[in-house]
Amino acid sequence: MKKWWACLLGFSVAHACTYDYTIWMLRSRDADPYFRFVQKDKAGYIDRSGNVVIPAVLNASGNFGDEFRGGWRKVRDGIVDAGGRRREFRGVEMFYDFSEGLAVAQPEGPAGYHEKYGYIDTAGKMVVEPRFDWASEFSEGMARVTIGGKTGYIDRTGKLVIAAQFSDGTDFHEGRAAAILENCKRAGALCGGDHYAPEGNPEGRCQYAVIDRTGRPVSDARYDKVLEFSEGLAPVMSGGAMGYIDTTGRLAISAQFESAFPFSDGLALVKRGERWGYISHSGEFAIPARFAEAMDFSEGLAAVRVDPDSWSYIRKDGTPAFAGRFALASEFRHGLAHVMIERKKERREAKFAYVDSRGRTVFEYRGEN
Repeated sequence: MKKWWACLLGFSVAHACTYDYTIWMLRSRDADPYFRFVQKDKAGYIDRSGNVVIPAVLNASGNFGDEFRGGWRKVRDGIVDAGGRRREFRGVEMFYDFSEGLAVAQPEGPAGYHEKYGYIDTAGKMVVEPRFDWASEFSEGMARVTIGGKTGYIDRTGKLVIAAQFSDGTDFHEGRAAAILENCKRAGALCGGDHYAPEGNPEGRCQYAVIDRTGRPVSDARYDKVLEFSEGLAPVMSGGAMGYIDTTGRLAISAQFESAFPFSDGLALVKRGERWGYISHSGEFAIPARFAEAMDFSEGLAAVRVDPDSWSYIRKDGTPAFAGRFALASEFRHGLAHVMIERKKERREAKFAYVDSRGRTVFEYRGEN
């Protein structure tokens, strides 16, 4: 799951600073193929054929999360499987969804919940003792944790495999993460992440190095921002512009874009001027920057917006994938995309659907806009 979303939770790739998405979709690549729909503030789920597997009886909270992973979805008092069977967790409060079989949790104590974070398994057993000031989901067998204001990394047994020595860090992807090696302090939140400054200089800005799985930097290069590696490259910000580095830390595509996102399906979404387009691994535009908003390619298709209130899908050659146009649209996952067909603003009503890669509707419902 992408972890650079702290202030990037607006659905459109303009990524306004909002704390929710405008339409729900499966965002984790490892999420199970169950798709949410909401009626009267309750969530239900369909399978990829459009069959209802759980009616709309579960609590729904915004458009972030609510995924099934490893057969389970987090609910208020525990977890539920795709058959609707619940497993209640007593004495722990669970945070985030399961990742690689574990979830961040706090145990309940005599005076409320424990201040430290640990990890539980799907049986609700605390398998990594709560000793962290903060903890993240697992990625590639490692999770970020904070101890005494410093970031380190643990494995699934809870062993600290990279000492808590960094002022900040990101998740591992393709064997690489980014970390601030110098002694810096969080100086506020910016759209796109926290702002870290050197001690004694709150107006300054600390930079990130790329590290390997031992915690060692792979090069001397430093960047203002490093997003996740995908297909051997990672977007970085340097000097106010964004480019891409390879896993050795070498700048592979020069910093020339206003914004840039990780590669997906062989193409990366970038902003040039006021428009979005897609580049190949060479850094050349495969699809010119002509869209007002756009999403990553997934399963060979991408959602793009040209008209003010109209989204559609394109293929990797830039041609229309099918004729449908939508008020909102999401990326494809497991063969389906979630779209808003129409909305009635005066009554906060909307018609939603899940469509397949040919644009055919497999499930349709009405909900609140």
